[in-house]
Amino acid sequence: MTQNTYVGLDSGGTRTNVIIRVEDADGVRKAQYESTDSLSGSLDPLLMSETLQRITLSLPGKLEDLDASNSDIYVWISAAGYTERTRSHMIQAMKGALDNFAQVRAI
Repeated sequence: MTQNTYVGLDSGGTRTNVIIRVEDADGVRKAQYESTDSLSGSLDPLLMSETLQRITLSLPGKLEDLDASNSDIYVWISAAGYTERTRSHMIQAMKGALDNFAQVRAI
């Protein structure tokens, strides 16, 4: 079985919860953390990447703890107040935030 890592960002209000799930032949491993940064519909698209970088700052260490540093990553984002029009901004911002340490397969 290939190793796959699923990262969920649930953002709203004043914080973002980050949930990580790693699946491979050894089973399932999980971790989570909370960031005081938040995505909201009122966030300027120019600030999305910077905000996502702060939210994912702890992610490389968590992935290392889960022995998933070289895993393919599938990202799910839940953030209130966004429309379909802002989807492309969010995807570009997420790629920019993760490109330094991960190969993102899907957002």
